[in-house]
Amino acid sequence: MTTTEKKYPNAFTADDIDLIVAGKVVAPNFEPIDLEEACAFMLMGTVNDRHGWFKTAGAQSYSRTARYFEEHGQGGQQLGQGVVIYSAGWDGERHKYGIKAGRWVLCKHEHVAHAGADPRRGWRPAHCGKCGVSLTVDSGD
Repeated sequence: MTTTEKKYPNAFTADDIDLIVAGKVVAPNFEPIDLEEACAFMLMGTVNDRHGWFKTAGAQSYSRTARYFEEHGQGGQQLGQGVVIYSAGWDGERHKYGIKAGRWVLCKHEHVAHAGADPRRGWRPAHCGKCGVSLTVDSGD
């Protein structure tokens, strides 16, 4: 393996997430969700929230103010996924600004269990076979 080859084809860094939050690139694998699901994610997940800009597909520049909620793993590592709530612009019919939400993910993780995993006891060491991020969960005995 040379220094330019990636061990995992979908490996990502914090810089990749920064580009999304800055509105410089479209959030990958974006799927619209309803606002109730977005609120549940914010309240129940282990998240880090950041203000930024939401770039829509086909837009030449960032277009909407947004708040990103990035999901973190049990060890605090970035999982490269989260929820974004963004301005939908002025709604002339309702005479107010609208908001929309969606889920984004850098890598659709492929779960690879490690040797010694014992799910019955809550020990599930694993990583993603595509990007290499740790997906280990230890819920204890």
